[in-house]
Amino acid sequence: TELATGHARQRLARLLLWLSEDAPDQPVRLFSREDLGAILGVTLETTSRTISEFRRSGALTTLSHNLVRCDRAALAGIAG
Repeated sequence: TELATGHARQRLARLLLWLSEDAPDQPVRLFSREDLGAILGVTLETTSRTISEFRRSGALTTLSHNLVRCDRAALAGIAG
């Protein structure tokens, strides 16, 4: 239910927190925008826009293509 309820920002933040849960200090490899949108039930455009927003705010730091470091505290604040 955490990935199916709330705004797209909240759902994506929760998914990123879940993906980084086992190794919080390690980078996370993102799925394609299409796959992330399908998992969260949002459009490709919404997923792409939200990831860009997270990058601008510092909640995500890009290390290489589809490899990011998560600021878990910032994402937890977004996730609610």
